[in-house]
Parts: sequence; structure tokens; C-alpha cells
Amino acid sequence: MILENQVYSYQEYEMKNWSLLFRMEYIFEDFIAGYIQKHFSDKFKVEPQKSDLYLHTNPNTFNLQHDILLTNKNTEEKIIVDTKYKPRWDLEKSDSKKGIAQSDMYQMISYAYRRGTDKVLLIYPNTSDRPVEDNVFLINKGNTDETIKIKAVDVPLWSLDGHSSVEEKLKVKLKSILSDEFWK
Repeated sequence: MILENQVYSYQEYEMKNWSLLFRMEYIFEDFIAGYIQKHFSDKFKVEPQKSDLYLHTNPNTFNLQHDILLTNKNTEEKIIVDTKYKPRWDLEKSDSKKGIAQSDMYQMISYAYRRGTDKVLLIYPNTSDRPVEDNVFLINKGNTDETIKIKAVDVPLWSLDGHSSVEEKLKVKLKSILSDEFWK
């Protein structure tokens, strides 16, 4: 349609149109990675689709592919970022899982364990104009006092105020969740 300079028309009943579909989870992931790269690369090394580890190493099987791996340039601490383009509905009424799928939690624990980090960030798009409270899950490593911190956050992706306010709200939210204070 684009290449042939055609347009969509709802007025012509018999007009044939085609659709172009994109998998939004990939677009959301690429957007978040690009946004972090653009605005926070002074503090973090940003590695989208990092896939250098395997759960089993002889032979290499069960490849781990992080959506985004952030490495703090000063401390070398790593944060695994996983984007989830799906809603977490009715968080006030939901169970203690806060809208997170159990399989997603298993995935994040295996990522953190194998990567050797205790910081995992699950990023969801906002489903309402009202900010949603961040959720923290502390997962004990075996019978030790060590924990893996999995934080689930909703980031602004749309607003009733329009697009102009979204970018600033997104930058403020990401600055907050990527700060050292957020992980204490």
C-alpha cells in the first residue's frame, strides 16, 4: 500500500486493503532499550538481547536471552531488564502475585541466578493514567540470607494528557527505577 501509493478508504465497500501487523512485545522491548540507551548510557552499558549464557554448559543448552542487560559503568553491578507487553489488571484487587505470571517469575529467577546478580526489573506498560505502585519480590537463594530482588514496575507509555507528557513522565520514571536508591 505504501510502496504503491494507495490509501485506505472506508467509503468503498469493495476496496481491497491489506494490514500490517507488528508484534508489540518486540516493539515495546526495542523502544525501552533504545530509550535507556539514549538517556542513560552515560551511567549504564546497555546490551539488548544479551544471550551469552546457558543454563546447562556441557554441551551448551537452554540459552538465556535477556531483553536488556544493564551494567553500571562505575560499580559493574548488573540489572536484568525484562519487558512484558501485557497488562497487570486490577492490581488493588489481585492476589499477592500482583499480576505477574508464575512462568515469568521462574524465568527471572533463572536469569538472575545464572547471571550472578540480585537485581531484576520487570517493565510493563501503564494500563491507566493513574500511576501504579511498584512491586518488589524478594526471593531467597536457598537457605541463605541472600535474596534476588525482582521489581515489577509500570512505565508511562500513554496518557490522557497526550503524547507530549508521556516522554517526560517516562524519563522521570526510568531515572527513578535505575537509581541506586531504588534498589535499597
